[in-house]
Amino acid sequence: MSPQPRIAALDNLRTLMVLFIVLLHAACAYAFSIPWWHVRDGLNQGFDLLIFCIDGFALPVLFFVSGLFAEPSYERHGRGGFLKGKLRRLGIPLLLLPVFYLPAMVYVGYHHRDSFPVPFFDYWLHWVSTMGDWRFVLLDSMETGVHYVDACSPHHLWFVFMLLIFFAGYALCRPRFRGTDERRVTRSTLAWTWLLLAAGYAGINLLFQDWAWARLGPYILFQPTRVPLYLGAFLFGIHARPHLARQGTLPGSPYLWMVVFPVLFVTMLATTDRTMPTGPASLPEAGLRGFLRAGMVVSGICLAVNAIRRFLRTASGWQRSLNSSSYDTYLLHMPLVVFAQALLLTVELPSLLKMLLAFLATAVLCWALSRQVLARLPAPASLGLLLAFFTACCLLF
Repeated sequence: MSPQPRIAALDNLRTLMVLFIVLLHAACAYAFSIPWWHVRDGLNQGFDLLIFCIDGFALPVLFFVSGLFAEPSYERHGRGGFLKGKLRRLGIPLLLLPVFYLPAMVYVGYHHRDSFPVPFFDYWLHWVSTMGDWRFVLLDSMETGVHYVDACSPHHLWFVFMLLIFFAGYALCRPRFRGTDERRVTRSTLAWTWLLLAAGYAGINLLFQDWAWARLGPYILFQPTRVPLYLGAFLFGIHARPHLARQGTLPGSPYLWMVVFPVLFVTMLATTDRTMPTGPASLPEAGLRGFLRAGMVVSGICLAVNAIRRFLRTASGWQRSLNSSSYDTYLLHMPLVVFAQALLLTVELPSLLKMLLAFLATAVLCWALSRQVLARLPAPASLGLLLAFFTACCLLF
């Protein structure tokens, strides 16, 4: 079977969602809802709304796009090549960056909250000393979270770990996903997807509270209630690939989904307790929350895909360059956002402008590093660059 051609609109979609994630993290320093964030500056509830909105669609769309790309990647490389490629591309950064890159980001927060901070290298020794702790911990309260704030963690790379698990599962279960290039996505498909995601979310929410994170060792971090949503979005992407390759869009116009998504989002805000309650939800609460969150996932995916297909279906030279850097941008962005927020702490500017500056500076720097540095270096040299960054942190701080 000949390899399936790349679809420029889907590359554009993935890049746009990564940039939304960068924007989300750029807003975290200014939001009330992220009290553990490494920099706290000029809090305003408007940033909470922005974070809640992006959280409702950006990551599910990224998992959906990953599902779309799974099949052509598997066809190009076969099972062995597919798994080796994913282990190399996803597994190596997941192993190395939490050890040599992310500690610098967390040290920024530690340096601000501790009156007598230790040097960075001493802090790093404590960080790596926690890597042997492989107990399962549910981070469902601020007290528990504070206990692990200086422990080795993947932070935003939880997405990479979960994606690696999904790809491995796809490769092992490949025969169940094969068999047709005639798969269609109809309104009935969307309704069943919505229902199944809602049921999965509600079932988990009966056991775990909505916002809680689960930690297992230094590399595994996830929100239990989100797992059915992300897995469902990934599987939806696998199912939708032949349909999008033929017809280009999902059912419904972007204008329809532009109405549905905000209605569900506003309803969720109006009906959901945002005070981080302890304990699992009741059955009515879990059912309602599952219906709304699953609806945001389905409508967010349909809105994103159909809008991109209509308004951004081709890619110019600079867009292709930006698309090529999207994965590196995701890997690199979070510490750079925190560094920018820390530099802006003492600058007298409105919080909105600070957020935009942190976002733009990070996005441009990630793009430059990806295209001008990482793309031109062999893998051993990239590792040397990472170790040089770590050494500089030890010498400067």
